[in-house]
Amino acid sequence: MKKVFVALLIFAAVFFIAPQALAATGQIVPMTRWQCLLCDKQFFTFEPDYIDGEVRENNDVDYQQRNWLMLGTKSPIPKCAKFEDGAHIFDSKGNFKASTLEVANNKDRIIVLRERGQDLRIRAVEWECGVCNSSGRCFEGDPLGVFADNLTPKNLLGFADMKDKRKVGSCSGGRIKLPDGANLMSHVLFIKNRIPHKSINIADMLRDYYFSF
Repeated sequence: MKKVFVALLIFAAVFFIAPQALAATGQIVPMTRWQCLLCDKQFFTFEPDYIDGEVRENNDVDYQQRNWLMLGTKSPIPKCAKFEDGAHIFDSKGNFKASTLEVANNKDRIIVLRERGQDLRIRAVEWECGVCNSSGRCFEGDPLGVFADNLTPKNLLGFADMKDKRKVGSCSGGRIKLPDGANLMSHVLFIKNRIPHKSINIADMLRDYYFSF
């Protein structure tokens, strides 16, 4: 019965829903761009994380090394080469929205806060494949979540994990026949939850976060 239900979903997706879902790409992740006033290097944070040099504690190198970690590696931010003790003094260069692909490509320039981080302005979506039970997360508004919200098959778009940008393969839950007789080994994603999250949560679970491309 489950396979029949999934097959009906796939039929509907291929002919009715998928074109609209494919159009859902774009800049969805609220970010802030920061530039060090000393070394001119630029870094990014997820909104509303705040590292402005106008806050005295933010200029302390020990605080920076303990609290400011790079998204891709969870290692401390590289020290400033232009200041004796290595502390950066950051100035905001404005807010913008990035695509999930841009987040994945720039994870070594994105700072997450170990301490005092707030809930981000964009929620996480927890999803699960209804066929093979694989699961993961994505940013709310990513096409991955759009497919899940419409109960449509995934792999019509490619998707990969943010840690290694490793592409996700075909669904291992079984072969499903399309109306033309071809096999479609595609994931059928269901949304389990939409949840608040902090930047450090993304770094902790980066391999479980996925993005569409």
